[in-house]
Amino acid sequence: MPNKRFPLLALAALLMLLPSALVAASWSVEMDGQRYPLEARWIAEVEYLKVSDLARAFGGRFQMDRRSGNFIYELQGRRVVLSATEGLASLDAKILTFSHPNQLLEGELWVVPQFVQDALAPIFDRPIERRGTRFIVGGPAPLYVKFRASHDAGGTRAVLEFSRRVTYEVDSDSRGVRLRVLDAPLRDVRLPGVVEGTEIQRVFFEEGPEGVGGTFALEAGPTYGGVRTSELDRPFRIVLDFDQAGGTLFPLAGPQPVPPPAFQPPPAARGIRTVVLDPGHGGDELGAAGPSGLLEKSVVLDVAMRTARLLRDQLGLEVLLTRERDQDIPLDERAAIANHRKGDLFVSIHANASVRPSASGAETYFLAYQTDDAEAVKLAQRENRAARSSAPRRPAADGLEMVLWEMAQAEHLTESFLLAETIQQEFNEVLGTKDRGVRQAPFRVLMGAAMPAVLVEVAFITNRKEEALLRQADYREQIAQSLVASIARYKATYEARIGLQTRPGPRQLSGGGS
Repeated sequence: MPNKRFPLLALAALLMLLPSALVAASWSVEMDGQRYPLEARWIAEVEYLKVSDLARAFGGRFQMDRRSGNFIYELQGRRVVLSATEGLASLDAKILTFSHPNQLLEGELWVVPQFVQDALAPIFDRPIERRGTRFIVGGPAPLYVKFRASHDAGGTRAVLEFSRRVTYEVDSDSRGVRLRVLDAPLRDVRLPGVVEGTEIQRVFFEEGPEGVGGTFALEAGPTYGGVRTSELDRPFRIVLDFDQAGGTLFPLAGPQPVPPPAFQPPPAARGIRTVVLDPGHGGDELGAAGPSGLLEKSVVLDVAMRTARLLRDQLGLEVLLTRERDQDIPLDERAAIANHRKGDLFVSIHANASVRPSASGAETYFLAYQTDDAEAVKLAQRENRAARSSAPRRPAADGLEMVLWEMAQAEHLTESFLLAETIQQEFNEVLGTKDRGVRQAPFRVLMGAAMPAVLVEVAFITNRKEEALLRQADYREQIAQSLVASIARYKATYEARIGLQTRPGPRQLSGGGS
């Protein structure tokens, strides 16, 4: 009689010998008594998790950016950009690398489990612990807060600095301001009681129910004239600016809910509000020099200061400069400054140079890692020299970092091109300079900017005629006016495209003075 058990034993033995790629472990997220299963898959003998399952477990919004081909995961007001083909991601302009490449299969993005610890844990408001194939989410982490206040002729600024981002809401009326923190237990709340100035009379804290959250009350003083609320990150801060009565008042309102939503759109989606101007070079980095000794670093600082003044006066925009004096700012820090201040546009201002004395005109660049434009590459290498001299790097690491920065900027490339095109057209039509066109090059200063970013070469300082023009305050004012007019045009067309009502930008803005 044949042994019927033999086929079953043989099948079991065969299954034991098959590669583990056929069977993936059972992964899950465990939070608040709930278990969220995660689909896992072995790909090329590496275990992967599906990102859409992670988004369902942790919340937030996950989607593909059609323009760049990258994926964007927004969670609790922060953004992670993931490559569809490389083991790369960027978070707050910080580069993240994973042990194995991300995989795009049948429209779904798969990542190694390391992604949870490296990309999600730092931005999730609760601790995440990995135990084998389980991600255990703990209770709300203790929340610490520091209070400080300062006073000047315009009013009083109160700052609440938290150990992490919080959900909160603000109410204000003629009696003052009440800021309610809605999540997490607050620890070691210490307030001064009385602050300098007469806009705030008293500060105190009321603990929330069952020790969770609480209310910061700032009672109005005799010169209280309204309050403005804003946020800053790294560390997370809530800023309350109290205006003096009779000054420029901020309209009082009822409840002003300002908690961070699960998905916070990029700053540009709210329209163009903040422009970051980057005067090239500075300090020991002289930049190019003209035949008679005029220095690029001095010219572009003056142009940037003039542009900033016009943008504030004529467009009412907030303007930040990466430098306001003759100082050397590392190239990597310039984009980091723009990101930290949540800029909507980044414009780096330079003066061009050439071994050909007759070279003339203006040109505008946006980012590209690779380009066949040999002249553009040579110019970028010259401008990038400052980064290498200030922080030596290994070539392999440098190349990888450039790819990563390009990935972080990829979603803004279309808008960067449109901004560059607008600036170049304005220069051609208003200044009448020789049109050298819109070009792409791997400028390090543009890498990592989480916004549309361009580099403008306003003229050739090595050309005697253009150097002479750059010496003239009136001509530098014209350059500034052209930049402002082009930013106004771009702002109007961009905001029309996203559905915001706005007046068309002027072709040329008046203003001047040297």
